[in-house]
Amino acid sequence: MTATEINKWLVSRGLRKRSRNNERAILITFSVWARNNRYLPLGLPVPVSEIKKLNAPTTISISPIAAVTILLAEIQKQNSELLPYAACGLFAGVRPKELLRLRFEEAFRWAHNDIEIRANQAKTGMRRLTKIQDNLKA
Repeated sequence: MTATEINKWLVSRGLRKRSRNNERAILITFSVWARNNRYLPLGLPVPVSEIKKLNAPTTISISPIAAVTILLAEIQKQNSELLPYAACGLFAGVRPKELLRLRFEEAFRWAHNDIEIRANQAKTGMRRLTKIQDNLKA
């Protein structure tokens, strides 16, 4: 397989830039492993490594204070029980699926000023501590 053929296949998958870069990285890792374990000829370059990495812009943004204020007020009005979930997502960066797995009375470690997301609750499968910021406390 040539780099051109592999690139054509990657493009045909219709993936966004970040996903395409992830697939490219997986193919490189696999190709190097295959070469090192003598499934591919030694001494030859790995064709997929010739494919250029795409510039995948970061889409992280900060919500305007006015918009967050309106959102939280509406959540408080409609269903105040959802307010802690929304606040943790907005101000602590806890992922939506992780929020569903959290038990707030256990996760909030006020003495340590953090939120503990246990390995079995986290997306990555690794324990994570998130600092409780002042805006979340409020």
